[in-house]
Amino acid sequence: MRKLVRRLGILFLSILSIFLILIVLAVFVVSRTDSFTAAGLLIDALQWSMHPGYKIKNHAVYFKSCNEGNGCTLIKLKLADPNTFKVLEKFGYAKDDNHVYFQEDIVKGADPASLKVLSGDGGDWAIDKNHVYNDGELVKGADPKTFRVIKTKSGFYDLGSDKSHIVMSDGANPACDPGSLRQLSSSASWQIDDKCIYYEGKLVKGGDPNSLKVLDKMAEEYAEDNNHVYYMGKPIIGADVKTFSRLKYDFSKDKNHVYFFGELVKGANPASFKLILDPGSDGSFERDDKHVYFQGKLIRGANPSSFRVLDKIDPLSNYSETSNHVYSENKIIPGASPKTFQVLGLGFAKNEKHVYLYGDIVKFVKDPKTFELLPGGECARDKYHFYDTDDGSILKGASAKECQWWINEEKDKKNRSS
Repeated sequence: MRKLVRRLGILFLSILSIFLILIVLAVFVVSRTDSFTAAGLLIDALQWSMHPGYKIKNHAVYFKSCNEGNGCTLIKLKLADPNTFKVLEKFGYAKDDNHVYFQEDIVKGADPASLKVLSGDGGDWAIDKNHVYNDGELVKGADPKTFRVIKTKSGFYDLGSDKSHIVMSDGANPACDPGSLRQLSSSASWQIDDKCIYYEGKLVKGGDPNSLKVLDKMAEEYAEDNNHVYYMGKPIIGADVKTFSRLKYDFSKDKNHVYFFGELVKGANPASFKLILDPGSDGSFERDDKHVYFQGKLIRGANPSSFRVLDKIDPLSNYSETSNHVYSENKIIPGASPKTFQVLGLGFAKNEKHVYLYGDIVKFVKDPKTFELLPGGECARDKYHFYDTDDGSILKGASAKECQWWINEEKDKKNRSS
């Protein structure tokens, strides 16, 4: 994540810098001045002001850390020696006679004399006489003498190998044939060599690199070869390669079974299985000809012919009902009747006897009949108390006054519109 944020930040700031430079040049041309030196200095100042990177100023070393959300922060490298400081990669590695740095941090244990930055976007990879580093972090188990960076088809440099291992930023793992190691197609998750397959740098036993393919570019977790279907590097037990297909929301099926996140949905009929995508459903409920499921778990006693999702106001509450019962996720809500059950939103629901929060009775509420959510979603109330919508607890003092403010604000809006 840190790597992705840095790359996006660099891209954004580069575009912004170019835009500012064009403005400066336009002003320069319009003013018809011949002061190219002044314009150049101004452009240089603008470029550095908007880019992350190192700078020596007033006999001290600084790193400017920038991101799109928070702008730029100038951080002093307190232990850096400005007399011997050398930038090896503008946005990444630097060193002096005593330390190696990655941006504002010292790379612990790194040897400045032997450090070498390898090709890579932002200087991700580096080696010294003892270790391999990625983004300034030690990569355990990697051999710096035989390490090489492998440029992936996505254009990034997240993959490497040494004489015995596949190497990624989180460590080195045994490889069957490191010399032939490469990324699978455009996938960032799967790698192959001439003998084996790997998922995120870890060996997948029994895989066939010659027939391996990713099933869905939008869901790289799924892949198959001639013998197996895989989810996140693990074979889906019992899956039939020839009839296997992906469904939405991490469901899949073949001629014999239904799967959720690569695990068997017990008892589900693949011929009639389908996701319930009614208005108000976020895809968490499923049915076949005999049963109803919540995220692959059987809802006991639910009749698929009378089942319906209740959460038109609040899909994430996961309330549902049949002709006889009300459910929260895959569990019956004891004592709740479909005839009187009402979904309110933010996980709340009620009937004539109780208020519920995600299926559990809120014991604090004194009067369910007058219980309601207030505008803004921060508070609820009945005729006796204000309640916190996070857990249904009673609000008092300043917190209760804030709830009253929402009521007054809503009244003012109605008065202004009338």
